Formats: sequence, C-alpha cells, structure tokens
Amino acid sequence: MREDSVMAATGAAPISSLLNVMSEQSQPSTSRAAQPTILHQQRIARNGRMYYSQWYRTYPFPCDDTEQHRLDVMHRAWFEAMGQRLHLATLRDSPMRILDVGYGTGIWALDMAETYPNAEIVAIDIGEDHPVLRGFDNVDFRPNVDFTTNDWGVETASFDFIHCAMLCGSVPDWRRFVERISSLLKPGGQAEFVELDWTPRCDEQSLPPGSPVSRWWQAMQDASIVNTKPITYPDDLEAFLEEARCPASSHHTIEVNTSENYREYHEDEQRNVVARWFKLFMFDTNFQSFTGMSMGLLTTHLGWAPEEVVALCENVRDILKDTYSPVYYKLHVVTARKRGGRVSSL
Repeated sequence: MREDSVMAATGAAPISSLLNVMSEQSQPSTSRAAQPTILHQQRIARNGRMYYSQWYRTYPFPCDDTEQHRLDVMHRAWFEAMGQRLHLATLRDSPMRILDVGYGTGIWALDMAETYPNAEIVAIDIGEDHPVLRGFDNVDFRPNVDFTTNDWGVETASFDFIHCAMLCGSVPDWRRFVERISSLLKPGGQAEFVELDWTPRCDEQSLPPGSPVSRWWQAMQDASIVNTKPITYPDDLEAFLEEARCPASSHHTIEVNTSENYREYHEDEQRNVVARWFKLFMFDTNFQSFTGMSMGLLTTHLGWAPEEVVALCENVRDILKDTYSPVYYKLHVVTARKRGGRVSSL
C-alpha cells in the first residue's frame, strides 16, 4: 500500500520520508525547504557518550547523534508494530490540540503534523534538542520541561489527545503522572500510552536465572529503582487511569520478536518486519545503541565498571541476534478517554 494513500483517520503517516529528512546523510524531502537545525544545552562526556549535564543522574541516557538515531528507529519499529499507524485511538475530524509528552527527536510530533495539518501540536521534553523545520508551524516544541513535576507549562483541560511513549524509566510515580495527564485533557479527550515491557519471554522454555538476558533485565530493574524511576511496565496503569476518571477504552498487547521466521511466524511478514526494526533499534550503530541505554544506569546507580556493562551487553546481543532466538517482548498500547463530554475526535 502506498504511504500517501493511507487514510488519515488510521494515524498512518509517510514516516520513511521523515526518517530520511532527519538523517544527516539524506537529501532534503521535497516537502521541506531545509534540513532540521538542532538547539543544544550543555553536555558532559561519560564512557564515550554525551549526556545532558543538568539531568545526568536522573536521566542517565545519552543525548548524542547515536541516541537520536536509536530513538528514530524505535519510532519506526513501533509504527510497524501498530500496523503502520501513529496511534490506535479512534480519532475523527480535526482536533484543536495534541500534546506529545517526551518528544525525543520530535519525529512523532512531526509525523502527526504532516498527517493532521490542521491540528495544533505541543511537544514537551526534558532535553533541549528538537528539529526546526520549515512548513511545520503547527508544532510547538517546548524543551527543558521536567514532566516528573506538576509544572509542565501547559494549560489544564486544553488537549483533545495526549501521546505518551516509552516513558518507563523516566516516571517516578505513575499514579501522579496519570492524574496530571487526565487534568490536561478536555472532557471526552483521549490519551494513549505506548510502552514496551522489557521482561524477556519464551514460550517453549523459560530463560534460566543465569542467562545474560535475565541478568541484564534484573540489573536494569535494580538500577532504575535506585534511580527512583522504575523501568518496569506499570501493571497498575489501567487502575490509575480509572482513579483519574480517565478509564482505558482499549489495551492492545503486541508481541515483538527478536528473530525473524521463527516458529509459526515464518510467513507473518508484519512480525518479521517488526523483528528487523527491533534488532536495528537494539543493536545498530556498532552496538552503541544497546550499550548506550544500559551504560548510564548500571555505572551510575549500581557502580558497575564500563567494561562489565559492555561484556554483559555483548552476551545479550549474541543471544538475541541468533536466527533462532526464542525471546520476545510485549508492547502495550493503552488508550483511555476522560469522562465527560463527547469522544474527542480527529
């Protein structure tokens, strides 16, 4: 199916063109007059990677070009996992306002702006990097927002749709976070949470406790707890939404495989496409993507030596990159609607 033929109501967007635009090696898209420019705040170097100096201990993830590439590829992986959609919420007409919480590279907000040109989109994040592109006047990037606090610099009860993706490891209190999201929605407005449960799963056999994959996951959980921002998927998310008068209307669980052509899925092209993008997200850029998401947490909060982190990550890579790897993960997409009013629609 041609990307430009997909109906806007599905949330599909010409994401491949945007990935090209945001790549330093690509040519500018014919729909944009210039490559993005990036605004920078002070950074510090740690173990060969760059981090935001202001947030290093509370947000121990890189902010360099390699990390930007990882986030863009992750966005593409979830786009494919969701059936080439930017959201699973049923959105009709054109909303007045959309909020993207934790915009990363800005790619989701820009894709939404291209898909819904009449929408007003506000995007907030803790960092200061964001693309500046001509022709996207309906996107308002607001950097340096600590969304673990109550002051996000946005108006309450003013949004029709709020998007929150891959925030596990960045949110200290999910109940409080969900209450804040609900307060920002108009009555009848919708919120969507897209989160990967990093718990490794195998159907045929369980991973032994000493497996590098199990050891890595346990270490990441321990480090994130010390950091007061658990990286585990919040199983109470739907209960918190109910408490906040914003009950879940749907909960999709999508299996993300680490190998292609495995088991009965050898003819399931969508699963294989997702597996390919997931591997790229995890292990691209000379293995720096995976070590980058692990290094800051494990060295800062568990006291590991960088060499220990690299060695464990290499062992995990060897298992997950195997053609017959049985490991898979679960991607959760939870859509909720605030009580009152009519269903917010695009």
